[in-house]
Amino acid sequence: MVINRPLSFRSLPPTIRGLIVLNGVVYLVQLFGGSRLVALLGLSPARVLQDLWLWQLTTYMFLHGGFFHFLLNMYVLWAFGREIERQWGSWSFLWYYLLCGWGAGVFNVLFSPTSPLPSIGSSGAIYGVLVAFAVMFPQSIIYLYFVIPFRAWQMVLMFAAIEFLAGFSSAATGVANLAHLGGMATGYVYLKGSSFRWQVGRFLKNLRQTVTKKRADGPALHDLDSEVDRILDKILKQGVNSLSREEQELMRRYSKMKK
Repeated sequence: MVINRPLSFRSLPPTIRGLIVLNGVVYLVQLFGGSRLVALLGLSPARVLQDLWLWQLTTYMFLHGGFFHFLLNMYVLWAFGREIERQWGSWSFLWYYLLCGWGAGVFNVLFSPTSPLPSIGSSGAIYGVLVAFAVMFPQSIIYLYFVIPFRAWQMVLMFAAIEFLAGFSSAATGVANLAHLGGMATGYVYLKGSSFRWQVGRFLKNLRQTVTKKRADGPALHDLDSEVDRILDKILKQGVNSLSREEQELMRRYSKMKK
């Protein structure tokens, strides 16, 4: 897939345009609010679990650690999110964006449940956007640092590996990396959920049909001889007319097997 549309702000679909504006406004407010605003709206796992400050799972996505952090996230959202929103629609894209951000936040809380330090940034949601782009347009060429060409799916796999390895490299930075990985995992599971549910349903249907067929076929092979012996004894004692319909059918199939 080749994207020929120019990267202009006017050409952006409404959800991405709104997210960029909202993140920009919050970043400006953050410059004046400082650490007090970060403490209130950043994601602090201890606050979420102990004080139930659940709003932080959403608000942390709109804060950033600096202008470059803000600029990079908004550029990726701008560059890769627009084609996704055009195909999905604005509300579906917004739901997916928030879902990936929530997933990243939950990973953060799970891996550092007692940490009082707040985490901020939309990177978890942005990584989810990259996953969606790679799933939808896996063969698209992306130039990393505007120089190195990668297929979209290759780039996302590389980022996932980097985040995974960095997540266990040190206690100081590991949580943020695992949170990014959480955003990617959430997006992938969401996108593949319908396919996975279909595969599980097909497996259960086949399993049910197999079990039903075995029941219809009657006793297993290792029990068949003993069952036939029982029926033959019954014939000797009570006659052929004493057999039930199921017993007659079993003897008929047994006779075919012997032939």
